[in-house]
Formats: sequence, structure tokens, C-alpha cells
Amino acid sequence: MVLGRRVNAETAATARCSEITGPQVGPAEMPAGAGTRRSGVAFAAAGAMLVVVGGFVSAAGGEAPSRHLAWASAYLVLVCGVAQILVGGGQALVASDPPRREILVAQFCMFNLANAGILVGTLAGVTELLDVASALLIVALGLFAWTTRKVGRHRRRVLLGYRAILVVLGVSVPIGVMLAH
Repeated sequence: MVLGRRVNAETAATARCSEITGPQVGPAEMPAGAGTRRSGVAFAAAGAMLVVVGGFVSAAGGEAPSRHLAWASAYLVLVCGVAQILVGGGQALVASDPPRREILVAQFCMFNLANAGILVGTLAGVTELLDVASALLIVALGLFAWTTRKVGRHRRRVLLGYRAILVVLGVSVPIGVMLAH
């Protein structure tokens, strides 16, 4: 009888928890693409935040604009912000299976550390940092391409657009490095 009470108590606790959090579903019961969509949230949030930061940098330079402030503002908005939303969020739309957590963390860290290094290296005139950070950004973009190698038939057009974004970013890295030297 004690065992029956324990099972009932656990069932009641699970039911109360489900009322608060919603039903608990396993991977087999999740709607298709639910895991992949969730994987893009960190990239979208960080990207949106960096777009705002870029706007603040632009506003701060309004009184005494400089070439470096204008570049930093544009870089924060377009590459750190918008590109991160497109690459991280796009991966969530394109990938058939969500990348493992370790891969997502590596992508997020590499993309953001690389961009921070590019910003600091360019603004401080430290070309070695710029070069290393640019190489890290290329590796991050390659990792995004690798995680989207398997896609379903219905996602092929989205994949072409996604890969075009990766190519444009990848080609712009060495061009930016040459311009900074």
C-alpha cells in the first residue's frame, strides 16, 4: 500500500508540474523541427543585442564622427548582429537535426570571439589579432556549413540562400583583412 501512495504522489506532482510548464514530451513526441528552431534563439538574441549596441556606437559618434567609429558601428550592426541572426537562425531553419549542444556552443563562442577580435584588432591596429580572429571567423563559418550538410527536400531553396550568406561572409573576411592592412 505504501508503494501505491508513493506512485500516486509522484503522478500528482508530475501533473502539477505539467500544469505550470506544459506537457513534458520526449524527442519522439516533439513536433518536427522544434529542436532546431530552439537552437537559433541564442544567436538571434545576441545578434539583436549587437544591432542595438551598434546603434548606440553610431549615436555616440554623432557629435564627432570618425572613420573608425563609423566602421565599428556598421560592423557591429551588419556582421556581429544581422549576420549572426541570419547564420544562427538560418541554421535552425535549414538543419534537419539540431546540432549537438557542444557544436552550438563552439559556433556561438567562435563567431562572437572572432568578431570581438576583429573589432579590437582593427580599432587598436593590432594586425596579428585581426588575422587570427579572421581565421577563427572562417572556421566558425565552416562549422555552420558543416552542420547544415544534411537537409530535407523541402528545405533545399532555403539552404541555397543560407549557403549564399555563408559564402558572402566568407569572401568578405579576406577582403576586410586586406583593407585593414
